Amino acid sequence: MTSSDTSGIYLNTPAFFSIDNFVTQSTVGVEELSNATNLSLFPNPANQYAILNYESNLVTELNVTISDITGKEIQHQSTQTSVGNNTLKLNIEALESGVYFVSISDGKNSKNIKLIKL
Repeated sequence: MTSSDTSGIYLNTPAFFSIDNFVTQSTVGVEELSNATNLSLFPNPANQYAILNYESNLVTELNVTISDITGKEIQHQSTQTSVGNNTLKLNIEALESGVYFVSISDGKNSKNIKLIKL
């Protein structure tokens, strides 16, 4: 950066720049779960059980994985969904207190929800 207001090699006026009309052309990452909507996990924080509620617009199999904060898989469960409202009860009683991530996947897309175990 250059400036007309210098003292030797140093700028006296702070240098800055700005970007206008910034538009992204593509997205990076994993597609969010498209066939299951209105996902909710409660209670959160939880002690013994967490209930996963979701609405599905397809009949498909969902894989639910609970991982610790290092990414290590702690628990895995598969369930068959039906069109409409679905409920899955997750037994977390054996987990130690801490932060976990519940990953819901239909094989193509996934979604992660943070779960706090008391």
